[in-house]
Amino acid sequence: LDGVTGVQTCALPISWQLSTMLEGGLSITTALDIIAEDTENLQLRHILQRTLGKVSEGKLLSDGLSDFPHVFNRLALAIVIAGETSGDLGQALRTLAEYFDSRDRIAKKVRSAVAYPIFVLSLITAIVIGVMTLIVPRFQMIFAQIGGKLPAFTRVFMGFYSLLCQNLLYVVIVVAGLVFGSVALAKTKGGHRLLSQAVLRLPLFGKLFSEAFIAMFCRTIATLLEAGVPVLETFEILRGMSTNDVIVSAIARVKQHVMGGSNVALGMTAAGFFPNMVVKMAQVGEESGSLPAILRKTSDHYERKITAT
Repeated sequence: LDGVTGVQTCALPISWQLSTMLEGGLSITTALDIIAEDTENLQLRHILQRTLGKVSEGKLLSDGLSDFPHVFNRLALAIVIAGETSGDLGQALRTLAEYFDSRDRIAKKVRSAVAYPIFVLSLITAIVIGVMTLIVPRFQMIFAQIGGKLPAFTRVFMGFYSLLCQNLLYVVIVVAGLVFGSVALAKTKGGHRLLSQAVLRLPLFGKLFSEAFIAMFCRTIATLLEAGVPVLETFEILRGMSTNDVIVSAIARVKQHVMGGSNVALGMTAAGFFPNMVVKMAQVGEESGSLPAILRKTSDHYERKITAT
């Protein structure tokens, strides 16, 4: 989806623990110290201790977290800064934790959906290789001894096996060439965009990936706007949340329209990527002044669609 799992691994539990302790009346330094002592992860303990050191020197929590962008990404920092500005850091961290929970839930659904067919295809491949290398050669010897005319399907299968054995080296070279060619193509600008388009056009899975992004897109905007993050910064954060060129271009077009004085719904229409329902919901949200709430409901709807798909 965009590699956010690595961020969630440490940021999610820290966000929940800090929000709970701050809302319970503990100071930020005490909360950081307690979490650092309790954690068994040495890397996470190091992060918390360094952050605690900066906070003890009088700096803000966001200043300490900004030293670890691989754990606390730009979105997390934006929400923390907004919480520090509003004076309600505990609530901001709770919002962040709930957001990470939601993203983790969507990512797990997509990973589960993709993992099953990959497992089945891998199993089928292993079975076919086993049949080709262990069983077919023995049957060839048996059929050669028996003689007579074999069924058409058996003859075709044996012919395919013989052809494959005779040209195995060429098959390996072609497959390796396709793999290395695809990797090289993905590193070029045009090739990366071509592959991005191909991924979104995959039967069933392209729709699944698109719906997963739209669900996270709506929830991210809702979370950031509710936290008090400016609209333009929100879209800049969104651009860094995907490596798919089609999606990044669509977000960039929406941002350009917003910078030009247009509203979010018109920008989404111009981008040509977002479904009509999402555009209409954004339009209703902007007209009623409740864009975050409307987009959160839209995200819930698309989460249900992902589960059904």
